[in-house]
Amino acid sequence: MPELKVKSDILERNGFVYDFSRGWYINENMKKIFSVQVVNKNTPEWLRKCIAEKLPDSDYEFYFTKPPSVELRKNLMNTLGE
Repeated sequence: MPELKVKSDILERNGFVYDFSRGWYINENMKKIFSVQVVNKNTPEWLRKCIAEKLPDSDYEFYFTKPPSVELRKNLMNTLGE
C-alpha cells in the first residue's frame, strides 16, 4: 500500500477528517490539525506518535511545516466557535 494511503488511513481511523478547502486533516475532539505537507514529509510512525501525544485542553495543536499565522488561528477559532 502506498505510504500516503497508509498515512491517510491512520488519520481517518483516529477520527481526522480531510478539509479539501484548507488542505489539512482536523480532529475537533483531539484539537489537532495536520497539514498535508507535514503528513507527506513525515513517516507513519511519526504521525502515530503525534496522534497519541496527550496535550492540554486549551488551544488547537497545529502540525504544519511552519507555524500558522495569528490570522489563520483566529479564523479557525471563529469557524469552530471556540
